[in-house]
Amino acid sequence: MLKLNLGCGFNRLDGYVNVDASAVCNPDLVCDLETTPWPHYLGVDFEITQVEVVLDEPYAAEFSAGRLNAAQIDREVKANNNVAREYRIELRARKGPPAVTPG
Repeated sequence: MLKLNLGCGFNRLDGYVNVDASAVCNPDLVCDLETTPWPHYLGVDFEITQVEVVLDEPYAAEFSAGRLNAAQIDREVKANNNVAREYRIELRARKGPPAVTPG
């Protein structure tokens, strides 16, 4: 089973492929997850099929009350770390063709 720690930062997990946009935190794979398609890695192609952002307070209440719209939330999520409590990302993974061994 392939386990991914997406946007790992300095929170690297053993047994996972640690992925981050910044090489400073020494991830296994440097990749900007906001740019798709993602690179072909470990023989698997990934397609993002759904993204859900669970907002933290006070952003959730402000959004529910209509004081923040989706565009404002999107800007806040990109600018600040404390906006989203959780990201739920659904991926479809397709295994690529087997590697050809020269010989």
